[in-house]
Amino acid sequence: MKYMVTTVGFLLVIALVFWGGGQTAPVAAQDGGALTAPERPTVENGERLGEVVVSWNAVPEAGFYRIGWVSFTGWQSEGWDAVRIASVENLGQTSYTLTNLDAGILYAFRFGVGYARFGETEWSGWTTLTAGVSEECAGDRDVLVALYNATNGDNWQNRGNWNTVRHPEYWHGVNTNRHGCVTRLSLGSNRLSGEIPAGLSDLANLERLYLHDNQLSGAIPAELGNLSRLTYMTLRDNELTGAIPAELGNLSELETLNLWGNRLSGSIPRELGDLTNLTRLDLSNNQLNGSIPPQLGNLDHLERLDLHGNQLNGSIPEHLGNLSSLTHLQLGDNQLSGAIPAELSNLSKLETLNLWGNRLSGSIPR
Repeated sequence: MKYMVTTVGFLLVIALVFWGGGQTAPVAAQDGGALTAPERPTVENGERLGEVVVSWNAVPEAGFYRIGWVSFTGWQSEGWDAVRIASVENLGQTSYTLTNLDAGILYAFRFGVGYARFGETEWSGWTTLTAGVSEECAGDRDVLVALYNATNGDNWQNRGNWNTVRHPEYWHGVNTNRHGCVTRLSLGSNRLSGEIPAGLSDLANLERLYLHDNQLSGAIPAELGNLSRLTYMTLRDNELTGAIPAELGNLSELETLNLWGNRLSGSIPRELGDLTNLTRLDLSNNQLNGSIPPQLGNLDHLERLDLHGNQLNGSIPEHLGNLSSLTHLQLGDNQLSGAIPAELSNLSKLETLNLWGNRLSGSIPR
């Protein structure tokens, strides 16, 4: 993937003309020949945030290579003093990885060749790159700022670096991948209040979402069902209301869904039975009603199912006996009725079975 690699943009035109990038006159080689002016390098983000890989075509006449780079903010404040240079003496090398660059900042890079180590260097023109940010993640910052504004960010317990010029990688509770895309949002126990903005679903690379133990209110946005890479979501211990969106059943990679301790109402969506990678489902201590959907019996990898402390009614689905990985089943403090299904005896890995506080009848299956 290429990452926002451009030639000189409007903002750098004047500066780069002053720098003298793109000279074409060759310098004299030691043997009286001419050293060809090099082409501009290609640049792309490296494997870690803050790394940029500079690549070039080999120049047979060269005695050494040099890499020059400068940030646009550095040039504005320091001019030529901000330009950094690295020497490469291995002529078989055609790339160089720069480290510790500031993610989210525009940089310019150029490639130089010379014959003698301390001799004259012929430089290419400049190529620019915003370090650590790919085009697909360019809007992530705006999504985070919207979350900050919607949840009373000025009163968060910890809001380190939020809404500053630093890349979101350096904001409290935010993790990104090497392209600068937000992959993890950890803002649990941080005094967030207000409603979860639907635009959070625009974090297309989000894998883990921790918003537990806050004062979030309103409904769970159905748009969160668009977070196709999400593996972990905990919204527990908030003040969320309304129904559990059926769209959460679209989260095919989800392994943990924890919504306990809110004020959620309505029935449990049968679409949650489509979450075939789910290992933990906790909907306890809400105000859910209706019956337990038999589709939950499709969750082959489910290890913990906690539905206690609701107003669920009807019978316990015999399909729950298909949950071969289940170790904990908590259905206590509901209004369940009828017999205990004999199929629950198939749960060979079960360690905890809690059915107290219901209206179950009949005999205990042997």
